Amino acid sequence: PIRIGVGLHHGPAIVGEMGYGDATAITAIGDTVNTASRLESMTKDFKAQIVVSETVAEAGHINLSAFDRRDADIRGRTGVIPVYAITDALDLPQGESKGQS
Repeated sequence: PIRIGVGLHHGPAIVGEMGYGDATAITAIGDTVNTASRLESMTKDFKAQIVVSETVAEAGHINLSAFDRRDADIRGRTGVIPVYAITDALDLPQGESKGQS
């Protein structure tokens, strides 16, 4: 089976076109992007499909208390950040899409 890991963090980032000529790409940089990347790397250690920072849960008003909460030590940052390890993405709460009743 193919295994994927997703790291989610919330905060400011700088988005822009980088490169020159035909070798350009739109990319995001900053602490938020670096933290999300570190969380993605932690999915292997946590045996989780998704690692979500508590900042994301708060910003999205999502209750993740049913999932394993841990304190993550992020390389390059001082202190730890609270995260939720979600082993199966299908266990996430399903929200209503606009237009649904």
